Amino acid sequence: TGNLISGKLYTLQCSNISGSDSKSVSVGVRGPPLPDLTGRFNSVDTVGGSLYSLTEGESPSFTGIIDNGGTGNASNSFTNEFEVDLGRDGSVDVTRTSNAITLNAGSSLSVSSGSWIAIFGNHRIRLCADRPDANAESNEGNNCSAWQDFTVAVANSAPVASATISKDGSIYTDSITVTAGSPTT
Repeated sequence: TGNLISGKLYTLQCSNISGSDSKSVSVGVRGPPLPDLTGRFNSVDTVGGSLYSLTEGESPSFTGIIDNGGTGNASNSFTNEFEVDLGRDGSVDVTRTSNAITLNAGSSLSVSSGSWIAIFGNHRIRLCADRPDANAESNEGNNCSAWQDFTVAVANSAPVASATISKDGSIYTDSITVTAGSPTT
């Protein structure tokens, strides 16, 4: 008689040798078990640092966790993306992809990205699961974690001054590096 629709009223009729009876019943219909893949931001790995102590020029890689909170397995191989919004202007400027994975219902897996060269400024990052929607899910709208703000500090480099030196009427140009030190008396 076709597919049953959840919440619709159906009449059920039963009969045997003693007679028959009918009763109207509402039927609950369940679909197949589906995964629900979400990204959870975990940390940024840097040499001796964290998300909150990045300096321009460093090469951080990102780590996060992908959860399958659904009742079905994510059996189609999928990748995950770490998205960086440089300048917090709403654009995705840097994308790093993790290795392709599959994930059973109720499971979690740590994922990592390749590195990028940190750029001075205020930025934000999020982790998105199941790119590009390789698995039908119970909720396709929750694949990405919330954005997390971070700042990359300017690199501390020694100031450089240019000087022109003339001792014999000829002009020589060169640069000198100024370093902090104890004053001499």
